Amino acid sequence: MLKHFLCTKGLKILNLTIAALILIPFAISCSQQKEEEPGQKLHEVKDYTIKYEMEGAREGQRLVYSQDWGKCIMEITGSQKIIALMEDGQQYVISIDLDSNTGTKMLNPIYQSLLESLNAKTPKEFNFAILEQMGGKVVGEKNIIGNNCEVWEMMEGVQSSCITEDGIILESESTASGVERRQVATQVIRGSTEGVDACDPGDAKIEIVNISQMLQQQEIDKPKFELESEENNQESSNQEENSTPEPKK
Repeated sequence: MLKHFLCTKGLKILNLTIAALILIPFAISCSQQKEEEPGQKLHEVKDYTIKYEMEGAREGQRLVYSQDWGKCIMEITGSQKIIALMEDGQQYVISIDLDSNTGTKMLNPIYQSLLESLNAKTPKEFNFAILEQMGGKVVGEKNIIGNNCEVWEMMEGVQSSCITEDGIILESESTASGVERRQVATQVIRGSTEGVDACDPGDAKIEIVNISQMLQQQEIDKPKFELESEENNQESSNQEENSTPEPKK
């Protein structure tokens, strides 16, 4: 289900500012314990901070904060801040342009469907289930800055991630259309309180966006274009037939 979603609608969501980096790692981080109230515990680690170094198509640093068992996750990459937070049992994603201090807020459309489709009781079980749904398999092990992690290869080799026993992503690599991206953790702090206010958008001007409507609109618009193209092709074909000279008697 998730693999089909990513293949068919993932690229459209990328254009709507929810990057794959959000849909995959944040989804991996977001689970719940069935025996507790929804959203009670979404990650194995209560609070942590990770600093990454990015290589490939995009270079620089990336900073990730997670607070309150994963109910608040925030990342800063360059001039972009992305927040994933829980509200009333739902996960919302806020994308903020730090230069203009404006952004959008939208409901994560796959969060609830993942919880309903994967029979997982703990965040760890949820991690493995979602990785397997993505065609993931363990292909090796690594030690990154003193942390052991398993290398998961996903989506038929398109993406791989090295994930610790407690669900922290230390390294990820992806290749799409010949473009390679890689990020590796340079610092991991469990129990960090640096991101205590990470999910506060501050005074940024936030616009509420309905991603489902936007996706539906894209689906509605697409057939129109295809239909027009078919009509134009048919019209051109008719014109060619009409312009064909009659054979000489």
